[in-house]
Amino acid sequence: DDAMATTAVAELSCRTLEDSLRWVQVQLDAGMTVDSVAWDGRSTEFFKGPNNPQLWVRCDDAGTRGAGHTLRVRYHGAFIERVGDWFLLSTSTGWYPQAYARDRASFDLTFRVPTGITVTSVGERKSLESDRTTSTSHWVVDRPIRNASFNLGFFNEERFGGGDAPSVTAL
Repeated sequence: DDAMATTAVAELSCRTLEDSLRWVQVQLDAGMTVDSVAWDGRSTEFFKGPNNPQLWVRCDDAGTRGAGHTLRVRYHGAFIERVGDWFLLSTSTGWYPQAYARDRASFDLTFRVPTGITVTSVGERKSLESDRTTSTSHWVVDRPIRNASFNLGFFNEERFGGGDAPSVTAL
């Protein structure tokens, strides 16, 4: 019965909605700890209080309304609990930073887990590579969706269909 430590890097492409923006606020699960933040490639000041989901990022040079920017957040936390062969997420969407829960976005996700554990996620799996210690899978959602989540566990793949029936892979 272990809480699994997770490290992550999220890169968000965004546009400012106001002129002269000084700070932006995004949501990130209250249990996550932010290690560093960069705005448009430069390290910047940020604040996230303990047990608080609000992450405030200083962006003094946000420019005018509609200007495009990149926000990069490095963070860590334990939001996955292992109970026997089960992996339980304490949050299905709070594990990545997001501006508003109802906003839609495309996602490009890469997961690294110990070999033997399988990850399945939203979107299409673009690649899967494994070595003796680590499995890396890459998933892409190329049309905007509201939330991204994933499952992990000890799964076996089974293919069904063929002939006139569509081919389906189940875990």
